[in-house]
Amino acid sequence: MHTDSVQSTTHYSQFVPTRMLTPFVACYWTITGADENPATRIRVLPDGCMDIIFDFIGSIRLAEPPQDTNYTSFMVGIHETPMVEPLPVTPKMLGIRFRPGAVTSLLGFSAPEFSESHVDLDGVLPDFSRLVFSYAGDMNTPRKMVAVVERLLLERLGSLPDSHSLTRQVVTNLWKSRTHHSINRLADAMGIHQRKLERTLRAHTGLTPKQLGRTMRFVSATRSLHANPHQSLASLALDLGYTDQPHFTREFKRMAGLSPTRWLKECQSVDFLQYTPVPLM
Repeated sequence: MHTDSVQSTTHYSQFVPTRMLTPFVACYWTITGADENPATRIRVLPDGCMDIIFDFIGSIRLAEPPQDTNYTSFMVGIHETPMVEPLPVTPKMLGIRFRPGAVTSLLGFSAPEFSESHVDLDGVLPDFSRLVFSYAGDMNTPRKMVAVVERLLLERLGSLPDSHSLTRQVVTNLWKSRTHHSINRLADAMGIHQRKLERTLRAHTGLTPKQLGRTMRFVSATRSLHANPHQSLASLALDLGYTDQPHFTREFKRMAGLSPTRWLKECQSVDFLQYTPVPLM
């Protein structure tokens, strides 16, 4: 199952993970083809997730690629502000979008260390990076690219620490109650101390409960606007628990870099798929 957006010969595809990886992976995505406009940019919005990106033409370089190859790979940490990235003229990229807390549990990373940063994957997970690229010759379609990384992730899937279960519960509860975020009530409902909840979430997601709750509410707003761009902003603000429309607009602009109205206009005018966060649960 995937969705496509095509401009000239540029293709963006999104794939859902297999059931065993659903607790960890929000989606896989690929960008392939060619873009005739070298000025194309992609606006990447905060969503509480971390991505690992494999670039098969080396268009994005945080460090020099290994000798005799142009392949590069990197991890995009948690961010609370938008990133506007250039699209390569001839892109061939594969991304794994991990759910909040999943990178820590599945790959053993400390999420806070990667906040607001891009990190060369060869520096933190070189074996995984080299293994993925060793199959590059077989990864000539988006589905084959996804099949390779999914098989490698499944091989890494073993026993997980108890803290992952707790993180999943917290994230699920925050997502369900994203119009209001009382950490005290959430901790009481889960039968744990508030400090433990905060420490666990921070260690696994890189965000405090308040920050993650704010991000989830923003994700809900972008998805609602994307589905229904002509709806009343005042009504949407009320539905999502913002104080009023000005409060909603300020929060949206802080996380998207644009007001809701300007963001919707950009969605209609960009010549490449406008990235919209996937559901977190």
